Amino acid sequence: MKKIILILVFLFLLLTAVLLLNQPRKRIVVGTLQGGISTLDLMPDVDVRYFDKTLDLAQALMRGDVDFAVIPAELVAKIRMMDSDVKIISVDMMQNQAIVVKDISSLEGLRGKRIGVFTPTGTFAMFSSYMSALNITDFKLVDKPPAQLIQAFQKDEVDAVVIWEPYVSKLVGMGGKILVTFRDLWRICGLKGDPVMVVWAARPGIDADSVNKVMKMREKALSEWGNETLVVRVMMDKYGLTAEEASFMYKRVEIVKTGLDEDLKRSIREVWYLAWRGGYIQRDPSEIGEDAFWSP
Repeated sequence: MKKIILILVFLFLLLTAVLLLNQPRKRIVVGTLQGGISTLDLMPDVDVRYFDKTLDLAQALMRGDVDFAVIPAELVAKIRMMDSDVKIISVDMMQNQAIVVKDISSLEGLRGKRIGVFTPTGTFAMFSSYMSALNITDFKLVDKPPAQLIQAFQKDEVDAVVIWEPYVSKLVGMGGKILVTFRDLWRICGLKGDPVMVVWAARPGIDADSVNKVMKMREKALSEWGNETLVVRVMMDKYGLTAEEASFMYKRVEIVKTGLDEDLKRSIREVWYLAWRGGYIQRDPSEIGEDAFWSP
């Protein structure tokens, strides 16, 4: 009899836990990576969880620990290839990565130089693809996390750094100059459309009400992004930029204000292909179907 009661209690607790997990959260939970800007920086009405590692963020999104993630477009392809029904619901911004240098004046000048990169990223994979397409591969890679790359640049331990915002603007504020942006490289390599960098992705099984709710929040953030004074202040507070660095960053970043149309989808697929060529994605991304994109 006692054993039966214990079993019933266990089943009751299990059922309660399942019901609680399926209850809608009072606030939207969004995951993102440390050290990257997005419209999420202007959204106070969500619970934000920051991750240091892309794998940890990917797993949190797949498990449903976060409702949405603001992540690089190529990471979505990586997650989809883990058989997860994560979906892209919106594009946040175009590529803002750049190659920042001190004394190099041309892409050809990168040959034989020390290039600071962070290899476990899609940014590095796409840099590799761009350079391979241009037949510029004879340089020495210095692999460090972003903060250490900044230090290496200051100490003249690298000749160039491949990095994203807000680090690009930090380096420019330290006397660096942008040799070429990733958007420049995209065009130089003859790619069509515009290169997507960051997207909003939803966990498997997300409901339409939650998607609509977060999209309305983002619409408000988009309107606030038009206020340069506000954005500069937020970037100074959040990322430790100077006013000049934050203003420089504001002027060079392109936030996407349109919906997820066919042109953006094609650009995302082009980014996936670049990441595959660079080794970040292990299989041909053409196998990823249209169900990777949210459809109301």
